[in-house]
Amino acid sequence: MNTVRMLFAAWLTLLPGGCSEPPGSTEAASAADAAADAAAPAEPAPTQGRTAYFGDLHVHTFYSFDAFIFGTRATPDDAYRYARGEAIRHPAGFDVQLDRPLDFYAVTDHAMFLGNLPAWAAGSGERADHPVAQAIRRAAATAEERP
Repeated sequence: MNTVRMLFAAWLTLLPGGCSEPPGSTEAASAADAAADAAAPAEPAPTQGRTAYFGDLHVHTFYSFDAFIFGTRATPDDAYRYARGEAIRHPAGFDVQLDRPLDFYAVTDHAMFLGNLPAWAAGSGERADHPVAQAIRRAAATAEERP
């Protein structure tokens, strides 16, 4: 169980986040930046066919067993809403939102056990009585009890 907590903590550190001010920045540096921004043209110059695009091509939802066991309950629709810049609920209970929408995005759930873990946790489906399904239900119930 301790390993799961360590993996979850490591996963939290990898979540996309907004840019923040570097520690130790001074007001003078901020004033210099503001002056430079005021002098900069409103629109950047064309890039001669070189444009940086930002996105993610490896996203899992609650249909993937590994995302599900780490508490992800987001659907593919939730994932795409997140990519468009909307807030969604993080497994730890708070909202997460990107600073700006992504240029490209792909939900790439695993084929193995696709959608089975949510069904097993709910106790439904043909294999709900399988020992693995029972273990998943116990683990899900334990995870739901935690604050």
